[in-house]
Amino acid sequence: MTITHELLEAKLEAVEARTETKFEKLLGSINLLGEQMKGLGDAIADVKIGVGKVDQAVERVETKTNNTRIIIVTTAIAATLTIIGVTYGIIGYGHQVADTVAAAFANGQGAKK
Repeated sequence: MTITHELLEAKLEAVEARTETKFEKLLGSINLLGEQMKGLGDAIADVKIGVGKVDQAVERVETKTNNTRIIIVTTAIAATLTIIGVTYGIIGYGHQVADTVAAAFANGQGAKK
């Protein structure tokens, strides 16, 4: 079987056409991958922005928590001092009443004599 120059040329052109088609397909896939990577980069940028917002929110919560902690401690101290003051007042009033009753009793005892 003898291969003529035209047949060889036709076979080479067919192989070249198939190779070119495969190469174009590969380039299309690479371009598509590049576009997807660009979209991924945009998504990563969006995630970074979201993380930044979360960090800011956490800082605001920490600030509010510290303020709340100060309010709670101050309120606890004020309540304790109020309880101590009221207790001291009740004890003082009780002593005054007891002194008044004792004085009245003594006056009553003195009047009997």
